Amino acid sequence: MKQKFFQISLLLIFSVLISIGIATFNSYFVNFIWKSFYPFKGIQEYYTLFYSYPIIVGLFFTFLEPQKYGLLPAKTFEYWKVCLMWFLIIIIPILTYLKNVDSTPFHGMSWQVFILAPIGEEIIFRGAFYTWIYQTLSDILEGNKENNILDEINKTRKEFLTISKIKQIGQVIKMENEESFNDNKISIVFITILFSSLSFGFWHTPNIFVNPSYTLFQINYTIILGLVLGYLRYKTKSIYICIIIHCSINFLATVS
Repeated sequence: MKQKFFQISLLLIFSVLISIGIATFNSYFVNFIWKSFYPFKGIQEYYTLFYSYPIIVGLFFTFLEPQKYGLLPAKTFEYWKVCLMWFLIIIIPILTYLKNVDSTPFHGMSWQVFILAPIGEEIIFRGAFYTWIYQTLSDILEGNKENNILDEINKTRKEFLTISKIKQIGQVIKMENEESFNDNKISIVFITILFSSLSFGFWHTPNIFVNPSYTLFQINYTIILGLVLGYLRYKTKSIYICIIIHCSINFLATVS
């Protein structure tokens, strides 16, 4: 139990550090490319390069298995009512908030902020990170299940049990595994959504060098948003609705 807790804690630390690392590297790498090869280009070209990089990184790790990483519609249309409900739950309070403020730090920014940025971030966090965290948690929490089954089978062989006794043991093992699977499944999904949300929130940490007063709010807000988007990713097996909601939020922030 302690070992699993330690492994899960390390997973959280690594996922957050990797998130911050990618975001920081993105800033330095894009600035280097910009100064080296495009010194005379305008700000629009810079935004395009800056917000395209996460898309390229995300697709590099996900495009070979699009279904696995949520790059296909999957169950999006099947759960359209759930998607619409959460879309309204998120958007309506944001509209109410924006009416009461003069502007946001993203006011007046160009299309890259509400098109390229959400697509890249969703591919990375609801696509790559979500799947990686889910698989790792499954290995941690369910890794010994098959070994336990084999151990029980070997025991029955060594003890020369009757056929009825073997069947009885098999049914018990099956029931225990099903219950364990259901419990582990809930835990894995919950922790995956939580960890991917935290990673998504701390992805915005480098913004502290640009707008320190707004960054703390942005981190907290994106963690909360990530919980909802993570749930929709789990429900629909797709990042499509996540991209739509994310694009809508960023669009409202730029026009407010």
